[in-house]
Amino acid sequence: MTVREAVKSGIIAHEVLGYNIALTNEFLTKVGMDPAKLRFRQHLTDEMAHYAIDCWDAEIETERFGWVEIVGIADRTDYDLKAHARVSKTDLYVYVEYDEPKMVTRFVVKPNMAKLGPLFKGKAKAVADALKQLSEEELSKDQIKVTVDGEELTVSSDVVDFAEETVKVSGENVIPHVIEPSYGIDRIFYGVMEHAFDEENVAQKAAESGLKGAEAAEGVEKAEKKT
Repeated sequence: MTVREAVKSGIIAHEVLGYNIALTNEFLTKVGMDPAKLRFRQHLTDEMAHYAIDCWDAEIETERFGWVEIVGIADRTDYDLKAHARVSKTDLYVYVEYDEPKMVTRFVVKPNMAKLGPLFKGKAKAVADALKQLSEEELSKDQIKVTVDGEELTVSSDVVDFAEETVKVSGENVIPHVIEPSYGIDRIFYGVMEHAFDEENVAQKAAESGLKGAEAAEGVEKAEKKT
């Protein structure tokens, strides 16, 4: 089936991944890979990387090694940017505005910085950020546990408020997914050479060509004698 059909039927996760598969196919055939010896294989669930939601390998058939992966195309979800944001303490999201504002009910955590400041000094903001990541169940305890810079801290329940609120929102922060097309250039180079390789027996062709020429000349000579 075509890439468009595979995306539409849900076999390929989405259009961006399908675009990269189609682009890879175009590149490989343009550099000289034999389309009859090229296929795209989807990773099975038990071989999929833990960060991926869909992954495809471009594979070529070789005489020496059989089917060999030469390109891997993975949707790594938001795993990479989340990891970078967590370590760098930098937000790596994109704000996407809605066509129309929406009324949304959401769980809101409001740390009391006036109380946290004297208690935790320079760590107060980090404690507040950690509190915002907790669930309602965790925040309902008398003694709340948070981890800041590898240290477990105990926070009293009277320094944080939480509730469900219905608010009008005009958009949302989205962490982009990363699509990773990984090309094995050495394997591609080898594949192009093998798929382009053709062996020609020049001596045999010359002999066949000479034999045919001699037979043709002999035929013409016999025809002339008859006339």
